[in-house]
Amino acid sequence: MCEAVENWCAVNTFFGTACDGVSLAMWDTLSLSTFGANAMNMFPNVQAGRPTFRALCQQALLYRRGQNLLDQNFVIGHPTAYLFEFDGLGNGDDLDDFHSAHLHNIIPYENDCKGFVIAAIKSGTNLPNPPPVDADNDSGLPTSDWRVFRSMRCASPALRADRDVVSAAVSIYGMALRFGSNLIRADKGVVSIAVRENGMALQFASVQLQGTESVVRDAVNQNGNSLQFASTQMKSVESVVRDAVNQNVWSVEYAGINIRQNPQFMLSIIMNSDINLLKHALFLRSDPNFMATVCEKDINALKYADTDLLADPNFMLLRVAEDAECLQYVTGSALQEETLTTIAVIADGLCLRFAPIHFRGMESVVRHAMNQNIRALEFAMGDLRSKVTFMHEAVNINPLALEFAQGAARLDYNITANSVTVDGNALKFADDIFKDNVNIVTLAMGTYSTAWIHASVRVIKILVSWNLIVGQ
Repeated sequence: MCEAVENWCAVNTFFGTACDGVSLAMWDTLSLSTFGANAMNMFPNVQAGRPTFRALCQQALLYRRGQNLLDQNFVIGHPTAYLFEFDGLGNGDDLDDFHSAHLHNIIPYENDCKGFVIAAIKSGTNLPNPPPVDADNDSGLPTSDWRVFRSMRCASPALRADRDVVSAAVSIYGMALRFGSNLIRADKGVVSIAVRENGMALQFASVQLQGTESVVRDAVNQNGNSLQFASTQMKSVESVVRDAVNQNVWSVEYAGINIRQNPQFMLSIIMNSDINLLKHALFLRSDPNFMATVCEKDINALKYADTDLLADPNFMLLRVAEDAECLQYVTGSALQEETLTTIAVIADGLCLRFAPIHFRGMESVVRHAMNQNIRALEFAMGDLRSKVTFMHEAVNINPLALEFAQGAARLDYNITANSVTVDGNALKFADDIFKDNVNIVTLAMGTYSTAWIHASVRVIKILVSWNLIVGQ
């Protein structure tokens, strides 16, 4: 308004003369409509009329440019220089107490001037050059939001109940709704502006508006997590929750129970997103059909399955048949099912690591596992790995099974001899007594010429003397 008036008055001499001829009442009306009622006494030493309007405009410009800050100037002229701290939320409650305590002393000052407050609110936006970062801004907020925050927390109670002022603030920084009066927080128009800028401002809306569908939709479309501040009724409206999860799929956490128990709804978001959303699926985690479908996407969904389902042999048999690693999720009575473990280790021998201890010591189960992957012996029980007849069988399948031999089997000459005869590199897994045995080492060198590198120093010297080890 200030710029428009000055530009009009400066068009030419005629317009300038007209401006000078405008009545004091007209200028006062212009000042009143632009800056608010309290502006009229802001500059008592300035001539009334156009000079006062210009003075108000100049002061507003300083706020607009960020050269003046309300929290530096709002107690100027106050007869009782009162210092105070704002509460942690910055909702201005202490300022309300300040005004109430000193109501008899209040004289017009700048945090009670509508034009100045709006100018201060806008001081971080739409400037030719970005405003400098305020030295005291430790909030993490961008400068524009910080300027709104500090301006609104200093605004007088009357201006925090002013629709124009709060609308200007929340259009830049939606969370400034926290500073609005109760009536403002119940104003659908103002709240809608706030939640469209920042959906999380819904937390500051009145209870009634938190249950108003159009307002809640505006909020969740901007930030799905604002669903947590919607009324219980709104959290149970599927289309509203759908809007929220479309913006942020994790907002399903705040959906009503009826939504999180709806298999079609939950499947639609889990199958297109992240199986970890199952944590919010409530009783559906005990539904075999629901969990079977989710497992088609990712078998690790079983980590969220109900324990009764994981103990169901029939359900888990199907899962293990689909993916052997499902054996790790089996619990309860299903752990006693030999068929489950056998199917798993036939498909992937290393799944023996997920088997109960008694199956890891069972020859038939371990035999299936090592036939699929000899390294499954690593997870077999020690008694089995010490059994000579069983380890003979193991090294016949793969001579490198010697690595897992223990006890008597590890000290058995024939087991070691058979291993190194097929693959001399198996000597590295032999017991030291065999690495010090010339016959065993020469057998190893028959299939792996440099197997001697695993032999003892004594044997190496003998082999050198026999010219079995020669230089290149």
